[in-house]
Formats: sequence, C-alpha cells, structure tokens
Amino acid sequence: ALIENRIVLHHYYRGSKEGKKDVAAAQAQLTKAIETTRKAVERFPKDTNLGYQFALAHNHLGVIESEEGKDTLALPWFRQAIDLYNTHCVRDGSVQDSFQQAEVLSWLGSAKESAKRLNNEDEILRLASEGLEVGKDCPTNAGKQALAGLLSARAELQKKRGKIQDAIADYEECVSITRPAWEKAKWHWYLHSAVVGPYLQLS
Repeated sequence: ALIENRIVLHHYYRGSKEGKKDVAAAQAQLTKAIETTRKAVERFPKDTNLGYQFALAHNHLGVIESEEGKDTLALPWFRQAIDLYNTHCVRDGSVQDSFQQAEVLSWLGSAKESAKRLNNEDEILRLASEGLEVGKDCPTNAGKQALAGLLSARAELQKKRGKIQDAIADYEECVSITRPAWEKAKWHWYLHSAVVGPYLQLS
C-alpha cells in the first residue's frame, strides 16, 4: 500500500492545475517508491505484483523526463522499467496479467517515441522485437494497438533502410494483430487507424 500511495502522490504533484505541478516532488515520491519496492522485491522475488510496481515507478520517471523534453534521460528509465518487468513478471510457462501486459506495451511505445526523437534507430528495432516477445498474445485492444504502433515504427524504419520485404512483413503483422480485434469493435477509432495505416502502406 505504501508503494502504491507514493505512486498516487507522484500523480498529484504532476497535476496540470495551476499551483499543483511540482516535478521535483513527483520525482522524489517515485524515488522513495523505488527504494521501498527494491527492498520488498529482494524479500519476495517471485511476487509479480511487486515486480510490476517496481518497474512502474521507473517507467513514471521516464514519462516525467520525456514530458520535460529530456529524452536522453527518459530512455534509460524506460529501458530499466522494461527490463525489470521482464525479470520479475515474465515467467516461463506462466500467463501474464493482461492489464500489466498492455501497460508494458504502452511503456514500450513511450520509449519508442523517445528513441525516435533521439534518432536511435537500433533502439526502435529492439523495442519492436521486445513488444512481440512480451505482448503478441495480449488480449486487450489497448495492447494490440500499442503493439501495432511498435511494429509500424519498425516497418517505417525498414522501408527507410531499403528492406522492403521486412517492412511488408511488419505491416502484415500489424494487420493480423489489429484487424480481428477491430472487427469485434468497429467503434474503436484507434484500432481502426491501426488497421488502415498498414493497409495504406501495403497498397
């Protein structure tokens, strides 16, 4: 509960209302959450919920740096968050929590945006591969949308590098992931975009 409370407090200090935004205070709460969670994870290394909270606090620090336009500082935080999730929450033969799985795909998407702004092409490729490893079986629409964004970014990069067949394969993968979900939820505008975009590239 203490860990979650510190994360909630960080959201309060990041609030956009006048007089409430305090980036340093938000970062301080997350730093305390990390310190507390690290000790708990050492005691209970198989507790996936603790592992997720540990990773989540790192991700939030990345988000803060990204919002401040400091992508060189944001990307390492995102990287740590993803690595911690893989270490503590992805077990051989076990099923991931679908909410956490979708959230991590969104973290990968945030990291991808920072990598794009830094022109870090190798990291974009790595993030897309990790997205497939973590979330190819993610059942949620949000997760599928986030994964499609990662694959589209990789396809765009492959196209830029002249690797047309690799780009085509990624766009086709996007369609295979998002279209079945969109067929069941045609009101979902973001899924619709995730389906149409790759089709336009393939046409």
